[in-house]
Amino acid sequence: MGRYSGDYQSCNGCHEYVTCSSHVMFDNRPCPAGLVWNDKIKRCDWNSPTCKCIRKRISPVIDGQWSEWDPWTSCSATCDGGRQRRVRRCDDPSPQNGGSGCVGVSIESQPCKEWACPDCSRSCPPGGSLSVDCSQCLCAGDSVSGKVTDRQTSLALANVNIYTVGREWSPSAVSGSDGRFTISGVCVDGLKLTARKGGYESASREYSVSAGSSVSVVMYTLERPTLTVEPASTAGFVGGMASFSCRATAEPDVIQYDWFKDGDLLRSDTVSVGGNSGATYNVNGLTTGDEGVYACRAVSLGGKIFSRGANLVVKDAGATDTCDEKPQDQWVELPPTCFVTNGGILDKSVNIGRCNQVPCVTKTSQDSANLCCMPSSTRQMEVDCDGFSYKVNEIVACGCAECKPTDLVIVSGIVKSGGASTSGVKIMQDTMQYSVINNQFSFEATPRAGRILFQAKSKFFMPQLVTLDVTEGVTEMYVEVTLVPKPSPDLVDSAMGGQVDVDTPGLTSAVSVNIAPNSFQDINGNAVSGDVKVYTSFSDPRKPDGIDSAPGQFTFEDSEGETRILKTFGVVTLLAEDSNGNEVFLSGKATMKFDADALGIESGESVFLWSIDASSGEWEKSGSLTYTGSRRRRRQATSSGSSVEGETEIPPNVPYLNCDRPILRGRLCSIAVFVYYGGDFSIPLQGERVSAFIKENGLFIGRTSGYTDQNGKACLLVACGLQHIVRLESLEGVIVHPTHFLPAGFSFTNRVDGFAFTATSPATEDDSVNGPVFRYRGWRSSCYLANSSAYHFILAKPPVRPSLYGSLNAVEMRPGFDLSWFPNPPADREVCILQAGIMVPDPSNMKMVGISSNVNGEQYGVYTSTILERTYTRGRSLRVACVVIRCPTNESEYTAVDLQIAYDNSSQCRLRYSPLVSGNDNYEFYDGGNGGMTKYVSHGNSSMQVRVLAQDDGGSDGASGVGNKDRRLNGIGLYQASGPGDLAFYRAMNECRRGWDSVATFDCSDESSSTGGPQ
Repeated sequence: MGRYSGDYQSCNGCHEYVTCSSHVMFDNRPCPAGLVWNDKIKRCDWNSPTCKCIRKRISPVIDGQWSEWDPWTSCSATCDGGRQRRVRRCDDPSPQNGGSGCVGVSIESQPCKEWACPDCSRSCPPGGSLSVDCSQCLCAGDSVSGKVTDRQTSLALANVNIYTVGREWSPSAVSGSDGRFTISGVCVDGLKLTARKGGYESASREYSVSAGSSVSVVMYTLERPTLTVEPASTAGFVGGMASFSCRATAEPDVIQYDWFKDGDLLRSDTVSVGGNSGATYNVNGLTTGDEGVYACRAVSLGGKIFSRGANLVVKDAGATDTCDEKPQDQWVELPPTCFVTNGGILDKSVNIGRCNQVPCVTKTSQDSANLCCMPSSTRQMEVDCDGFSYKVNEIVACGCAECKPTDLVIVSGIVKSGGASTSGVKIMQDTMQYSVINNQFSFEATPRAGRILFQAKSKFFMPQLVTLDVTEGVTEMYVEVTLVPKPSPDLVDSAMGGQVDVDTPGLTSAVSVNIAPNSFQDINGNAVSGDVKVYTSFSDPRKPDGIDSAPGQFTFEDSEGETRILKTFGVVTLLAEDSNGNEVFLSGKATMKFDADALGIESGESVFLWSIDASSGEWEKSGSLTYTGSRRRRRQATSSGSSVEGETEIPPNVPYLNCDRPILRGRLCSIAVFVYYGGDFSIPLQGERVSAFIKENGLFIGRTSGYTDQNGKACLLVACGLQHIVRLESLEGVIVHPTHFLPAGFSFTNRVDGFAFTATSPATEDDSVNGPVFRYRGWRSSCYLANSSAYHFILAKPPVRPSLYGSLNAVEMRPGFDLSWFPNPPADREVCILQAGIMVPDPSNMKMVGISSNVNGEQYGVYTSTILERTYTRGRSLRVACVVIRCPTNESEYTAVDLQIAYDNSSQCRLRYSPLVSGNDNYEFYDGGNGGMTKYVSHGNSSMQVRVLAQDDGGSDGASGVGNKDRRLNGIGLYQASGPGDLAFYRAMNECRRGWDSVATFDCSDESSSTGGPQ
């Protein structure tokens, strides 16, 4: 017998209840620790007259976590090779209340001091004598000079210890701020040098010395591995095989790959060791017990790094393929004035379905390289609009089919600059450069190690580094970039050095930087003379927007490759220019000083200086800080003049320095946030950025961010026990669910752009599985495996969502299908774009719908275009729609395109066309039988049809016709994008936004009803 929607007593016991919602039952929902279900009042309570259970307090289950490694012990020998070791303990925290212990070893050892012992029988060259300790041949008149450079930056490298072979325990010279060094009094004949510096490796084991020549020593950073191939989620059949791949690069090479399943180390012969060629882990003879989350860890001398977790699903041997036949929900908002009819109800949104496109295998093909879960069956639904109609295609079944796998991600966003003009701001990503137009930008990138990095640069703003963590399966991401205007510079004499006070507008300065003499060099590694202009800014934890403008995220990879949170006391950004405005770089050491009282730094806290790794976006230790001044009690109101200060070496070309301490492993949690489209919270959004700002004692001490996956879920790393403000980045505003989906008694406060809560650590293992706060276990955290039936927070974007371009609903994307939108994938994806001009004062409730059909009237698909601002307006209020159409592929066919305005305003629209188009062979114009082209039409009643004909361009870049690539065609408003991936498409879209010659112009301004004739 069915029940009304609501909550009811569970049959499983007093500590659980069930929820009935829309004819679906969600079982096993736990009450918070210590509470029982009261079926009389329909919620969890301290006591229950309907369920006689003894209430008892449940202590939190705490898993053990490793401490940091102790320093290496002294070497067991002084030469000819010895051993040293280091230890760690399972006490950060220790296992408690049934928590699991630590996985891995507690002791590591390594060789040390492998150089040869001094040879007292050696001979010296003529005129030389052996030193007392037999380590060197001494020649009074000899000397050798050289220079040390960084291989990655080509800049001079300071503070490198230079040794003579035979005396490797004591440096004979140290490179200066210009990278240069000199050794005097040592015989040059037969001399060889070695070089060492913490965090660096020498490009050569030894450097031979020639009389009269300078020695060029090259060093490179000991790199933590960078993953280039990560394990991908996959599926297999019972009795079959599944395979995971992992590859990383590092300098020096990767020395080991470790494989894990559900957090446990797999100790088997399939673990590969050595080199940058990668590793493969095969699971043979699959059973359902092999299902789980797999990951690899790459190890090099520079550190360790974990991959993302990959899910393995094992299907019964009787299945045809490994795809879920039932599509996932994908709700699409219809254009204004449009609806579908379902059971007599008019709906403004439609569930078109979605196949998750994960790799798959079939009984006949076990190779998932070019197979993924794709639509196997579709049906069409009629969409009725005011004055026209079209069809949308609903996916009714999924199956394993050929697909075009891609790891490309489209990144779009806005630049926030406090009202200052963003003209001239450039987005720098790898070797590519992109412009910011009307505060917006868009580019295409390939993630590295699950992350995309880019910088925003301008001569008017401080540089900003942005790191984006890419969720598996996400192809589009949105981000807001906050820029800080350049302050007035401090002048520093390069030869003398000097102190720079780092200001925070509206607050007293809490940071100073003391720059050593001769510390600046130009891009070629040459010393800079004269005055240098030093610009500084401070991401101040005392201000809410301070953390928002900080570079990167406040995370780092610990010694085991796990991601950890940093508690920040502020980030300094430092930029220097010579007298001609050319960027110069700091080389060598600088002394940093932070006001401990102002920034909330306690006596006894282990605080370090950190610099950001420009290749990975992670923070790395660059120096230690010492607390000075009298002790004070926590939250003491008056300052005692305490500070932390220390010396750090600023890495070349990395302008960000962070004062932080790591948050303990045992205080790491994660939360689940679901993001939807519209206030009914039914259409999940992927690629939306959600950020958590961490507060402690009134200060903002950190920020973490995550992106929603294909189901609209984002998992955010948070600090257990601390307050957090969670915000959805949204240009058009945020809708916050009034109650979210949370257990009874969970405390939170909704805000305009998100919510605030305290991340209470899960008390039981069930709590850690059911959310909304999960115990953090890195890539294997329960949050990543949870679905919408677990407790979670809920946010949404308003229905009016100003997408940069538009959305496509096509019949099929696969090759060989007659109505395929892309005729030739995966080798080529070819689309054409028609530009239509729109004269309208407010386009927020307007869309342009383009319906593409073939010569027989069969529909290829529909593209709904957002009304865009033109890149260049020339002083005119003319907007543009860039309508994607299906390109014709041969001269015997054409694409018929119906352009329709969907507009819920009562003002009248008039259809115009440009005489530039008249007579062009690529177009034929029809008015749908409604009379002349000058006819006035009501909003949404335009029935203009454009035929786009195929035309061979003859291979000439200047020829007209659809064959042209990535260019406006003969000034007629037709564009084409062709090529692998989506980069050509976005280039053509940007050209469309820039172009001025539209195929037609629709005048929907207030004056359109009183003007006559096309113009």
